Amino acid sequence: MDERILIILLIVNLIIGILVLGAQLIKREKTKAFLLFFLILVAPVIAPMYLFLAFLIGKIFYQKEIDFNDLSFRRERLEMITSPEYDKEIDVVPVEEALLISNNVKKRRVVLNVLKEDYQKSLATINAALASDDSETSHYVASIVTDVKGEFKETVQKMKEKLQWDDAQAEWYKPILQYMDEFLKKRVLTDLEQKTYVEEYVRLMDELHKSDPNQVSGQMIQSAIEHLLYIQNPDQARIWTNRALIDHPNELASFKGALKFYFDTKDRQRFFEVLNQLKSSEIELDRESLEWVRFYA
Repeated sequence: MDERILIILLIVNLIIGILVLGAQLIKREKTKAFLLFFLILVAPVIAPMYLFLAFLIGKIFYQKEIDFNDLSFRRERLEMITSPEYDKEIDVVPVEEALLISNNVKKRRVVLNVLKEDYQKSLATINAALASDDSETSHYVASIVTDVKGEFKETVQKMKEKLQWDDAQAEWYKPILQYMDEFLKKRVLTDLEQKTYVEEYVRLMDELHKSDPNQVSGQMIQSAIEHLLYIQNPDQARIWTNRALIDHPNELASFKGALKFYFDTKDRQRFFEVLNQLKSSEIELDRESLEWVRFYA
């Protein structure tokens, strides 16, 4: 009888482990998925009970209703509004861990391995490695960052020249805007360089908007707003915020850009007006905007 109960418990434990594994893989959290699965296998019954209690406690104590009257523009809420998606942050973790290694030889090896795999994904964090106390590690990183920045500037120049002499100019705006947007989001340029290229990015987008407003999507305007806020140019950001809501009132990106602008400029009234417009619309929300609605509504 005891053996039969034990076998049943182990089978149930295995099923729970498989379900947890599947759920985490669906969320694309591969490392976490296998760690939890391994934990459930090596600690049957105890591990599932612990995970269930942790989940229950989190639901009870950490998902509270927020009083609308108590809402304010505190720093932690600003970070939630402006921070990148967690899936993107996962890409840069290996570099951060590498910088914590005290042994310089091992540190160099880890950093080099990351650089060989795909330095573009971790470029923003790699840039932080320039401050490493190991001069050789700093040299590796500096050479990579310098090369990438040089390639970016050269490519932008060539694409701008193409705009000047090509008769079909309109079709060339989007590629250069997309290319500049992706690089500017990495935040690896100096403050002056970032400001210069953001202004150039906005100038090109303005030309396209004057030529054909329909060619400038809400997503493109959202990026422009975020870049302008980053270089502390709220006046230009306000212009594009208004354009987003007027030109693309049915695009989620327009609302997200506007919400970030009004949050960053601490315009509480407009922030909640736009948020309520989004809630009452038929626009399908993504994970990030759902979090905003739950947090502020």
